[in-house]
Amino acid sequence: MSDEEAMISDYLSRGGKVTKCAPGPSDNVVYRSGPRFRRQPKPSQPNEAPPAAQAAAQSPEA
Repeated sequence: MSDEEAMISDYLSRGGKVTKCAPGPSDNVVYRSGPRFRRQPKPSQPNEAPPAAQAAAQSPEA
């Protein structure tokens, strides 16, 4: 008995069920791919200049 057959018989002995689908393409398949994590935003450096919109809002108007 191969490893694959042993895993299948173990799955069925624990109460697993086999689902038989109709032949042909399946319309409701959800593929999960892509990165498994999101990138963390870069921490702002204290010596960076503020964006232009913030600098204009903070400057006193004459």
